[in-house]
Amino acid sequence: MKQLIAGILFFTSLVFIISSCARDRTGNKNISSETVEKHIKKDSVIVIENENIQKAHLKLYVENTASMDGYIDGRTRFKDVLRQLLIEIDNENSTEFETEFFLVNDRIKDPEFTAENTKIVDELTLELVKSKGEGSRGNSNFDQVLKMILENQENNDLSILAADLIYSPEDGETEKRLTEFRDLTKDAFLKARVANKELETTILRFKSDFTSVYYDINNDEIDDISERPFYLMIFGNRPIMDVFHKKILPELEANVNFEESFHLNNKSGDDYSISDYTVLTTVMNSTLLQPIQVVDSKTKSIEPANIENNSDLQFALAVDLSQIPASKDYLMDISNYKTENYSIEKIGVIRNNKAVFENSEVTIPNAELAKLEGLSHIILVSSTGSGVNDLTLKLVKNIPPWVQKYSNADDTDIATNPVKQNQTFGFSYLVEGLQEAYQQDGRNQNFFALTVPVQAASPGSGLGTIFWVVLLIILLVGIIFIIKNNKSRR
Repeated sequence: MKQLIAGILFFTSLVFIISSCARDRTGNKNISSETVEKHIKKDSVIVIENENIQKAHLKLYVENTASMDGYIDGRTRFKDVLRQLLIEIDNENSTEFETEFFLVNDRIKDPEFTAENTKIVDELTLELVKSKGEGSRGNSNFDQVLKMILENQENNDLSILAADLIYSPEDGETEKRLTEFRDLTKDAFLKARVANKELETTILRFKSDFTSVYYDINNDEIDDISERPFYLMIFGNRPIMDVFHKKILPELEANVNFEESFHLNNKSGDDYSISDYTVLTTVMNSTLLQPIQVVDSKTKSIEPANIENNSDLQFALAVDLSQIPASKDYLMDISNYKTENYSIEKIGVIRNNKAVFENSEVTIPNAELAKLEGLSHIILVSSTGSGVNDLTLKLVKNIPPWVQKYSNADDTDIATNPVKQNQTFGFSYLVEGLQEAYQQDGRNQNFFALTVPVQAASPGSGLGTIFWVVLLIILLVGIIFIIKNNKSRR
């Protein structure tokens, strides 16, 4: 009997010791409760919620130069998009918009339409823009156009410029003129940002039928182009742009003529701090992962078991990117991310309890689903070095590839070049000027920077855990043997 009691006491003590080792997290790199609470409070201050703006002004500017005649003459898709824009804004329930309409070239002119709001497009004819417009219809100096619009921008204005954005420089060296165009565009936005730190810009690209003459850089007329791109440039303060992005933009992006988008603002990595994330510990991993949890139910750091260095460590990170003002394609493009110690294998979206990638999908086990609530994307990463290192992940504010794809600096062969018929002369210089203005202060390089703590397996995990489990089984068998042996002696 004494042997039995001694065995039970030894077994109980051993279980207690092992349990303590497995739960000990002293010195780990996981986020403390205090840090997380501060982070959440910080986010609640930085993230601007959709304010209840009762009244606002829509200032719709339509470029009035000869290059725009092909979009305005007749019933074109350009007009269809403008009509949809006005209808969506007119039916936006949270904000009442007062609409003002302008024609713009080197001057801003109110043509004083008789129609209001959604029916303005019905009066937008070639005869009207020629008779009621003012200024020069021969050149498109968009740095000056943007400067005038920004100078006319007030606090609750949602300003939208509808234009082909073809830069028409004065005679001279093309490259020199385009560089000047970029620098002048940058200057116009830098001056606007001094007066208004909250100014945001969105560029939307659409396609339309084209019914008139195209003028190339030499001012030669090309009359056999039937389809051309056009753009909406949207400007406004954060609250009014929040209304546009959440209520109006999704409807425009669903239009069959919509092609691309690009968003610029003054928010830095601190403003888009991604505190809501988790590491999947049961799927897509190269080894057993031990989650370390803090405060909420999200896994904030991990221990990779059975590994002395992370040369072959792979795991899936789930994050919420739904609030990032970037296109779906941009968020899925690996080249827009920077990492330290790891490389990105692939990026997918969370849909119907699955991680959906371009050519595959992975079912998320029920045990992980609760952690995925409110998260939008899955990022699969693999280690690139030796040693167990934290993961640093950044989403960089790059100019999207489509800007260069749809831009050219020589359109003299556009009549015979189908690729250039879908491009915009000088467009990339305009966007570069905008980007440089928004990143002038050096703090606006990333949407967010996230660090995921990863630490070496603790004594209570990995091979050590397996060893102690095996030892416990042996001891348990020994105790059972002792009990049976004692009974047999009776």
